[in-house]
Amino acid sequence: MCLTKLTNEKVPNTGYGYKVFMLVKESHTYLSPIYCDKQHVRSQKNTVSTLYMITAGSLEEYQTGYHIFLTKEDAEVYLEIIKELFSINQKLVVERVYYEDVLAVGEQDRFKCIVTKHMTIK
Repeated sequence: MCLTKLTNEKVPNTGYGYKVFMLVKESHTYLSPIYCDKQHVRSQKNTVSTLYMITAGSLEEYQTGYHIFLTKEDAEVYLEIIKELFSINQKLVVERVYYEDVLAVGEQDRFKCIVTKHMTIK
């Protein structure tokens, strides 16, 4: 999941947004539907363990982190897109998250998205 382009739009460095997760019912944890390497627990602060530069579709560089949509509607539409694109059979959900330390602002496909260093599922 990468930004397709960066924007110069200003957003608060902390706030609330929405993220798509795969719900792991047995353990009541959440996984990113694209990168499933780390489980997330509700109300626990998550921090990106490794920050590195990645190139957006527009060939601009930004630091990796948690991709968070600013509106629930955008996150819900994106959920349907990735469900179909990746043939995901697991339960996908949109959860409200609290974010801190914005690393990049841009668009993921056509949806406004921020990339942050910290995230907490609310």
